Amino acid sequence: VILATQNIFGSLKVVDPETILQVVELRAADPALSQADALAQVNGELPEGTEPLHKKHVQAIYALYFNQYE
Repeated sequence: VILATQNIFGSLKVVDPETILQVVELRAADPALSQADALAQVNGELPEGTEPLHKKHVQAIYALYFNQYE
């Protein structure tokens, strides 16, 4: 997921594995859940001071775990 979201300058944004698991669990529980809704729900539940999940991360999670591309 991290490598799939590398930016043009090569820097990577680390994402906590627990956050990835949250997205996977949300999507598994609700197959109709959109990427935008998953992003909003997970970021809304993150503790204060935690790096927020980015749209690219959610796109990579949906592609890698659910073979869904948008």
